[in-house]
Amino acid sequence: AFSKVNIGASLNTKELIEIATALSLMRKLKQYIWVFEWFAAAILIAFAITTLVKTELIYYMFGSIFIIFGLFRVIPLIKTTESKLMKWLTFFEMLIDIVAGGLLFVLSNQQKFDSPIFGYIVGAILYLRGFMHFLATSVKSEPTTIIGFFTNIILITLGTIIVFNGGFSLDTFKWVFAVILIICVIVLILRGSFDYRNYRGNLVGTSKTKKIKAVKESLKSLFN
Repeated sequence: AFSKVNIGASLNTKELIEIATALSLMRKLKQYIWVFEWFAAAILIAFAITTLVKTELIYYMFGSIFIIFGLFRVIPLIKTTESKLMKWLTFFEMLIDIVAGGLLFVLSNQQKFDSPIFGYIVGAILYLRGFMHFLATSVKSEPTTIIGFFTNIILITLGTIIVFNGGFSLDTFKWVFAVILIICVIVLILRGSFDYRNYRGNLVGTSKTKKIKAVKESLKSLFN
């Protein structure tokens, strides 16, 4: 019995050490978060400029998003959904997402940037996601969150507006998309600047603390 207690205690100690190590690593990485924020801002700037020149990249991006969200959500959603009806509806929703993503790839190869079909596809997918969320939560009592509730209200509203306004062409959307990216860039740069200032402040503060300790130690050794 004594050995079992020791083994249990050693395992707990090991887990605590691993958690402490992970937290320490996270704190160190957090100090350099400004690097990732500025790097992401640079990527978004390049992407915004590129999409204005090569409009088909927006097709590829949204097509990839729909396919990824369709493929990698289907199994976890089906496994955690209790209602058989919702499982089948969820499966068909994911299938529609994948088909819509594939269709955007086809449209990109056809260079149909002035066609409103892009807006119809995006609007329909947004509406479908919002509709499925409220169907699952209201009819089948699926769990949800406040953020999920308001997010899906926005999705179903945007989807309805886009579809009933006749969609929109990619030539129109690319400028809106570029503005959204630039706004994201500004936010990332400002956050990076704030985090870099904190990083420098902590660095200088740590250096001064070490110097003060060194002076105290030298004074202590002199008097001793």
